[in-house]
Amino acid sequence: MAIEGPSYRSAADNLEKIAGYRVVRHEWLRQRLLEISLPTKSDHITNRVLFIQVDGLHVSRQRSHRKSKEEKMVAVHQGWSVNGERVSLIHKRHFHHETDEPFWEAVEHFLYDTFKYDPMVHLLVINGDQASWIQDAKDYFGKNAYVIVDRYHIAKEIKTIFRGHPRKNAIQRAFLDYNFDQLIVELNTAMGTLPTLELEEGAEKLLTQIENIPDAFKDYRKWLEAKGIDIKGMRRMGNAESTMCVMAMRMKNGTSWSDLGARQTIQGLISKHDRLTVHINYGFGESVNIEDKQENKKSYKKQVRKTVKESVRNNVPYLTKSIGKPITQALRGLQGV
Repeated sequence: MAIEGPSYRSAADNLEKIAGYRVVRHEWLRQRLLEISLPTKSDHITNRVLFIQVDGLHVSRQRSHRKSKEEKMVAVHQGWSVNGERVSLIHKRHFHHETDEPFWEAVEHFLYDTFKYDPMVHLLVINGDQASWIQDAKDYFGKNAYVIVDRYHIAKEIKTIFRGHPRKNAIQRAFLDYNFDQLIVELNTAMGTLPTLELEEGAEKLLTQIENIPDAFKDYRKWLEAKGIDIKGMRRMGNAESTMCVMAMRMKNGTSWSDLGARQTIQGLISKHDRLTVHINYGFGESVNIEDKQENKKSYKKQVRKTVKESVRNNVPYLTKSIGKPITQALRGLQGV
């Protein structure tokens, strides 16, 4: 609750509603979160290609001359797994840049430690916006990496600039088909026909960006195919924004953070989504490792029923109401579910 919820106070209030009394203070939850440590967990690379999504999350800061600080985040996966209509990412892991080490150097160390990355063997496909610190990956990794611009951003720009324009569909079709030459032609054709100066400047800026880094707007699968990689099952990249969603819902809810608080909360979110063991000091002279495990379902259900029964007895005031109340009728109706 404290990691994913809107605030520490909200987590403490929710625990009170469940138990019927004040279980812990919100400050206690905050202090425990600040003590989280995240160990390294290695994932074996199953193919030669690692897919890397990169983005920055601007988080408000407490008592700082800067209104916000950009938290640089990375999500790495090894491809896509399709089960019916459901698509999931294989061995997805998150990385948060916390040190003074150059960003891409820190990312490379993360790849070494987590995926046993070998620059002589593995190839990287890196997806992000046009920020200079993201595009610097081309110079750092050289021929081992193919850097593309996040298609979500470009599709959004095209939709905004050419809304209602007769060439909009042709521009979108060329973009979706990775038809780079046709996209340039369509953009040039549309220049000078937009209704406002602001839109004209936006179209000109977009055209310049595409012409300056043409490879970033092409299909990365062609690059992999030329290197002898089987591209079957590889999909379009463009979900760097979704990488930030799990973080933004907690970090950008009107809260201002200290540097330590922001760092530890992001670590907690990463531990949950990556199923990592978390080391927490509970403040009673002992420490506990919390690990996400798949328990035997039958024994787990028995344990939950017994624990809940003992925990709520005389502790949840609403459940002590007389028989005939709506909650009693609802619980009887759910019996055996």
